Amino acid sequence: MNLSVVDNIRGWYLVSIVLACLTSDAADTFTAGFEPAEGYPTSGSIVGYPTGSNQWSTWTGGQPQIANWNARNGAYSARLYGTSTGHIAWSGDAKYKNVRVEGFALLNFSPSGTGRADLGLISDDDGLAWQIAVALHEDGNLYYRDADGIQLAADSFTVSGNVYYHVAIEADFRTRLARIYAKQAYPGLPSTLTESDLLTFQGESEISFTTECPYADLLGMDTISGAEGFFDTISVTPNTGATGTFSMPASVIIEPVIGLGGGGKYYTSGIPFEQGSGATALRFHYTWEEVEETQGVLQLPSSAYSYMNALEASGMELLHILAYDNELYNTIPRSQLPNFGWYQDQGAAFVAGFANYCGWMAETFGSLGTDQMHYWEIWNEQNSGPADQYVALLDAAVTSILVEDPDAFIVMGAVSRTPIDYIEECLQEGAADLVDAIAFHPYREGHAPEDTFNPGNYGYDPEEVICYADEVEQIRRLVDEYSPVGKHIELWITEMGYWTTDADPQYPKSLAVSHDILAKYLLRSYLQNFALGVSRVYWYNIVESFGITYGSQQPRPAYFAMGNLAEVFPQRQEVRVMSWPVSTSPEIPDLHAYAFQIDAQTVLLFLWQGGEAGDETPARPNYWDKFDVTIPATLTQTQSIEGYDLFSNIHFTVSASTSGGQSVIEDVPVWDSPIMIELTASGLPGTFSAWQQENFVESQLADSTLEESLWGAQAELAGDGVTNRMRQHFGLTPYQAVTSDVLPSVSLAEDGKRVEMHYRRDNKTPPGDGIIEWSEDLSEWNTDGVSTSVMPLNSTSEQVKADIKFGDRNRVFLRLTLPEE
Repeated sequence: MNLSVVDNIRGWYLVSIVLACLTSDAADTFTAGFEPAEGYPTSGSIVGYPTGSNQWSTWTGGQPQIANWNARNGAYSARLYGTSTGHIAWSGDAKYKNVRVEGFALLNFSPSGTGRADLGLISDDDGLAWQIAVALHEDGNLYYRDADGIQLAADSFTVSGNVYYHVAIEADFRTRLARIYAKQAYPGLPSTLTESDLLTFQGESEISFTTECPYADLLGMDTISGAEGFFDTISVTPNTGATGTFSMPASVIIEPVIGLGGGGKYYTSGIPFEQGSGATALRFHYTWEEVEETQGVLQLPSSAYSYMNALEASGMELLHILAYDNELYNTIPRSQLPNFGWYQDQGAAFVAGFANYCGWMAETFGSLGTDQMHYWEIWNEQNSGPADQYVALLDAAVTSILVEDPDAFIVMGAVSRTPIDYIEECLQEGAADLVDAIAFHPYREGHAPEDTFNPGNYGYDPEEVICYADEVEQIRRLVDEYSPVGKHIELWITEMGYWTTDADPQYPKSLAVSHDILAKYLLRSYLQNFALGVSRVYWYNIVESFGITYGSQQPRPAYFAMGNLAEVFPQRQEVRVMSWPVSTSPEIPDLHAYAFQIDAQTVLLFLWQGGEAGDETPARPNYWDKFDVTIPATLTQTQSIEGYDLFSNIHFTVSASTSGGQSVIEDVPVWDSPIMIELTASGLPGTFSAWQQENFVESQLADSTLEESLWGAQAELAGDGVTNRMRQHFGLTPYQAVTSDVLPSVSLAEDGKRVEMHYRRDNKTPPGDGIIEWSEDLSEWNTDGVSTSVMPLNSTSEQVKADIKFGDRNRVFLRLTLPEE
């Protein structure tokens, strides 16, 4: 495989595949734990009393162990006994997102002493970790340090002789906000830390952390040392007063799709109405029993083909569910099996027959047939049956599909609710090797879409999660853990919805919602899931008890709400979810604030208050209430900024002030339905202008004569042919050496049918920054058939993988083009 820079002046890289080879690296392993560092004690005792009875554990060197600590039992305390130095660690539960860590430190500083007291929260050690650490040093400063131990800020204290400090850290792992308190105290006179003791770092009373690690796998206390230093008491207490459901997302690229479920399947007259909702994708199915009514004869009526042709003409993208059982093959009657678990114990002939049906559908409608469908969901809500038997069925179906549709996109059958244990069982059985997306159906049944809802045993303990966002984060973590190296498996929701007060009597009215609330929950569901990295959401459904319309194609408010969202929110193009800490004044309880960057200077900001919605238009907070909204961006437009309520169609304008990299948007109405504000900003993270500001001083940027040679897009400073614009995209500094893992590389995919291009880029890259095209002759370039996926690589970079079907070509050229800002 050869890589050559053909034309860097015009801002693109060209790579040609001459010889393809496949390599694979062993998956990284992650080991969580604490290990005493040099100078720590080689033995000690820890006593914990989480439930009132003592639990003892000792260690001698190596990793300290703490026995019988359960993160769900409330407040915990631990005491470390030592005369000189000591180490204590508390291993916590990833679901505990609100904690307070508090301790007293007695330090004796001699003129040459090196006494220090650290108090920290630690996640994991795989390169995505973040840590809050407070250190009291002999120089009289209190330091905040990051996970690499780098000093970020300090606040001065006066130290002489013995100094007794009371230190506390409060952290919310959902919003990545942390507060650090400290005050000088006296032995025997503990005091309560209050707002007046909040430390000020770099002029900010609240410190915000952004990370790719959206949960804390471990909580811990770091070290103390000194001539006679020790922690007297350390406590970890869950913040039970936190009731919010907001989760600040880690920055992620998605290509969002608004979908609908429950198509007419044979009736073409409803297609224009479905299009009018703003949805661009449709989910439906021709079941196995419909296709194979006589054993060995697979066929569909002519009306099915007419319907498929009409859908193709409409441009709607199709997701087909391949399901269910067939009495011609069943060895156990459906009535004797759990609902949707009808594949259970049916035997080899059943599996072979189902796979044959899947292959016939792919042959008829896939890439070797009419080329009308490429997205295949294998079964539906199968988690009432055994995971190992489902994955065996999945394996047989996928093998059959790929023979007839090599470009097929496979979705693991959507599980009912969010059964995290069942999803992990499927992944353990090898599902990650077979699918491109994993789907789930997170129905809330009358509850707000941001809430945790667990009727019965759906595979998780409700005490383990705080909100719906936690459920999604757990699924994402599991999928990433089991995914093959270099493979990014998407998360999809293929059903989500609410029944309304006029629903079929089988649905209890106590869990029903009004038509207005249905519309508000639809909007909130789509936006929150997109922000959490769920790239596709199919709303269930078009008509009937859950419908966004009445049966006679009369639209409900939800129909118009979906159309409003589709009008303002881009579909099927790169959208970057921003990790923006947003606040309001006055403070809004359970504020949801999600920012989506759609190009180098445009951000869509959506705001609403979580919790149960109301029927008023709009509802809570009061219609007349207005709020000042603070965002971490420099706005270039500060007057007549347009705002829009996606539910009520109310338009409004607001003004803003901007200073020091922050802006305050004034008098914003925030309701229980999402409002959107379109913002134009400069210097957004990941843009070339922001990179210039980071790497060159103001006097250089003001000198236009230095543009071509120093700070301009085409300047090349390192002698390797890579321009500033390319370096910015790759996440490099102007003089940083380019390594082979940064530059694009090309290889032949494992199946021998596709060419893959890989490269590393800055994980703050704006949407649309980096277009991959192909050519056979270097004269005509296009993006047809190019599939691109992005997955996190480390705390600063992400990996881009693009592929294209190789077919019968003797050669293919790929290039990466960067547009000018």
